[in-house]
This record gives sequence, structure tokens and C-alpha cells, in this order.
Amino acid sequence: MQNESTPGARGPVFCGVDTHADSHWLCVLDWRGRRVLSRRFPADAAGYEALAGAIAAAGEPACVAMEGTSSYGAGLTRHLAS
Repeated sequence: MQNESTPGARGPVFCGVDTHADSHWLCVLDWRGRRVLSRRFPADAAGYEALAGAIAAAGEPACVAMEGTSSYGAGLTRHLAS
């Protein structure tokens, strides 16, 4: 899958994260269901910060849904919740 983004989204955005041991994949959709961003981030503190920044840059998040096995998304969940 390619890294894609559409700059300048306005309005609420809907975010989904697929969590893995070494990386997390973020997909952001605008309120019309169009892909705004699809990108992989490392599963570490710097990656959590970059992922949160990418969400903020995409628009106002209406929700963030995370999918994962075991506790792969636990660190990211804590980071986003804080």
C-alpha cells in the first residue's frame, strides 16, 4: 500500500489505526468518506507523537478507532488519551 495524503481537509475526520508490534498504520477519512491520509508510523514514542500530529494536521478528529492483537496498541492508546 502506498503512503497517500490529501492536504487541506476541513471539518471532522475519522481515524482508524491498525496496530502491530513494530509499526502502526493510520488511515484518516474526511466527513465524506474520502481518504485524507494513509501512512505507517513506528510503534515507539516518536512514532506516537508523529501519528498524533498527523491526526491533528488532518482536521478535527471525530473519533479514533484502533484495531490490534494483544497489547500492540496500548502505548499509542495511552499517548492519544493523554
